[in-house]
Amino acid sequence: MLTVKCASVDFFSEDMKTMWSRILAGRANLEISENPDFVICGCYGLDYLKYGDAPIRIYYYQENVFPDFNQFDYAAGFHNINFNDRHLCIPYPMGWDYHKLIGKDNSGLESSMANRKFCNFIYNNQFSGAGAKLRTEFCKKLSEYKRVDCPGKVMNNMPDAIEPRNSGWPHWYKSKLEFIKNYKFTMAFENSQTDGYTTEKLIQPLLANSIPIYWGNRKVSEMFNPAAFINASDFDNFDQLMDKIIELDQDDAKYLEMLRQPPVLVDSVPNYDELFADFLMNIFENGYKNRNSICESISPYGREKQKMKTNMFQTVSIN
Repeated sequence: MLTVKCASVDFFSEDMKTMWSRILAGRANLEISENPDFVICGCYGLDYLKYGDAPIRIYYYQENVFPDFNQFDYAAGFHNINFNDRHLCIPYPMGWDYHKLIGKDNSGLESSMANRKFCNFIYNNQFSGAGAKLRTEFCKKLSEYKRVDCPGKVMNNMPDAIEPRNSGWPHWYKSKLEFIKNYKFTMAFENSQTDGYTTEKLIQPLLANSIPIYWGNRKVSEMFNPAAFINASDFDNFDQLMDKIIELDQDDAKYLEMLRQPPVLVDSVPNYDELFADFLMNIFENGYKNRNSICESISPYGREKQKMKTNMFQTVSIN
């Protein structure tokens, strides 16, 4: 079995290191090294630079950022990019328990769920992205109708009501699901709006049987059942969106009709772990550095300019 010297850096969670080993189980033995041949990079920092220019860089992005092929040799993420073997399109929700929604049967949810608390709003980011401003504005407007419980940093009105985000991903994740399952509605606004970009903000309320009030991906209905959530993009303004929420809140039959919808309408999805494993193995066995001309680029999470290499004759197309 192939042994690969690699490093995994700039991710939100250190659990990513175990994810690579799980995906590649039986195909490659990953040896975490300070002198790696390959660096698998996230989008939350610049630590990959400490390994110098020698390793092949594989960029796996979990945010709404475009992969900079001036900095990275290969990339995988939600953008539908055709770039020979240098990019793999993996829908973002694959990493956020989307598979648990497939076949989820909500038809038997009890009518008492229409009697839960009204709505929650859990956010730590108030300024980054157009959605951050929009959701705060809408939360204030919705609060004029009924109290919206806000246990996060933004608009907090429930101190210590939920596990702190910095307590670690598993604890925060479980605590958040336990919290939102007590609410009829959950504010689910993305940080930004890009076709194809849907995150845990929609998936978690659907898992917890709380109707999401969603803003973001305009193609969201290609992966999720549009009858199972409120899509802000279906309305011309906040007033119309408010009217829809109030209608469902005051009509138990209509509310339960939406709540009992299947979250997704597909029976299965491709095995993205297997596709990603094939992508990585091809790089480990046949990959080469694609940064071979000098240009300047700015990291999405860093302001300082870095001199990077790229092949100026290659082209990228986005579908």
